[in-house]
Amino acid sequence: MKMMNDVELKSVELSNGETLAYRLRSGGDEPLLLVHGNMSSSLFFDVLFDTLDKRFQVIAVDLRGFGLSSYHRPIRHIEDFAEDLLLFVNTVGWSQFSILGWSTGGGAALQLGSMIPDRVRAIILLASMSTRGYPFYAAEAEGKSSELRRLTTWDEIAAQEKSRMMESAIERGDKGLLRAIYDAVVFSTAKPSEKRYEAYLDEMLLQRNLIDVYHALNIFNMTNEPHECSPGTGALKRVSCPILCVQGTDDLVIARQMTEELIQDLGERLTLAEGKGFGHAPQIDDAQWLSDQIAQFVLE
Repeated sequence: MKMMNDVELKSVELSNGETLAYRLRSGGDEPLLLVHGNMSSSLFFDVLFDTLDKRFQVIAVDLRGFGLSSYHRPIRHIEDFAEDLLLFVNTVGWSQFSILGWSTGGGAALQLGSMIPDRVRAIILLASMSTRGYPFYAAEAEGKSSELRRLTTWDEIAAQEKSRMMESAIERGDKGLLRAIYDAVVFSTAKPSEKRYEAYLDEMLLQRNLIDVYHALNIFNMTNEPHECSPGTGALKRVSCPILCVQGTDDLVIARQMTEELIQDLGERLTLAEGKGFGHAPQIDDAQWLSDQIAQFVLE
């Protein structure tokens, strides 16, 4: 199916029985895979299709349980997304490629980089979760997060009022609530056009795995340092490619501590590019600036 700006909406069936939808912008001979975050889809990269260097062949994929992709088998770990992505790049015939992961997608990108280090040329972490996961804490009576006790099970996360509220909003199709949340924390520094925003909201309503993703984020840990939910897999040591970490200075979703953990854990492999005044969606803040950062890092 052809879409605007020479972007084609396609799908592919994987050997594990899942079907992944994806958006393809044909271009040069430099494959670049875009992996979205939670409560989004491949459509959230649409602004980059116009601005990314034409030397890139760009694919933005809907992860399992998001957008137009299937959700036959529930995910339990971020590794499940990475395994799907490995099957995906094998199916489309990419032998070597670079990968950009936004937010939750950053964890999937790092995980994939640890699985096939000889095939991943570069990783771009865009407002990414930490190598040590995205922690969920028990709510206090006032409704704030308590740093005293990190939740450890799927059931605990599902029982939280915030989790129930978000899942209910998706099930009810409550675009007003979703827009209010995105205005407050995701698009807090810049907002997409109204037409684009409406399309994004429609995509959010297609998600079928919210609590599963919350749990996977919470237990993620690629380091050798244990936390309350995981002893750590140590998989990070297998990531060998250069890594660009793009982080907005005014991101309200990713705490500075998480970025510091990325810097500490990835060491000399990581280059930090800070977007001054940017929030959790640098592609909305300034798509051309972001595209230039990516091109300079991968192509030059």
